[in-house]
Amino acid sequence: MQVTEREYEVTGDSLTVVVAKLNRMRVPGADGRLSQGATRYDIVPEYRALAGGGLCRVADLRVDVRVHITLPTWPQLDSRPVDERERWESIEGAIREHEYAHRDLTVAGARALAESLDGRETRGCRALRQVVRSQLSVHGAKIREAHAELDRTTPPRLPIGG
Repeated sequence: MQVTEREYEVTGDSLTVVVAKLNRMRVPGADGRLSQGATRYDIVPEYRALAGGGLCRVADLRVDVRVHITLPTWPQLDSRPVDERERWESIEGAIREHEYAHRDLTVAGARALAESLDGRETRGCRALRQVVRSQLSVHGAKIREAHAELDRTTPPRLPIGG
């Protein structure tokens, strides 16, 4: 698994200004919803179709998972009062926690895909390739739904102040 993080700057001379900007954000790569962070992922299975005795099975399965997370940073943080710094750390932590939950969903989905493919056997390699494509589709839909459910249960806006 490979996880990369990228930061983008949100400038403002107060936490209220920064939070107001974040609440209007749509981070590139996000699905169009207002979002303060983003997680993109790729799940790439590789395997060898091993034929023998009229059967074909998945051999040497490897499922690569790449996760790219984008999070906000506030460059003026060090010059702000302690209460704003603490509140920012809480806000940034909540965004980070949400994006890392997306990472965890991706990893769980990749594991489930691997379990469904490992050692899978069919009559003939053509049928095996069809089964693999089908499993990719089914598991891909489950993973997308898990991500959508996480987003549906997460408030789209941050509280200002506090």
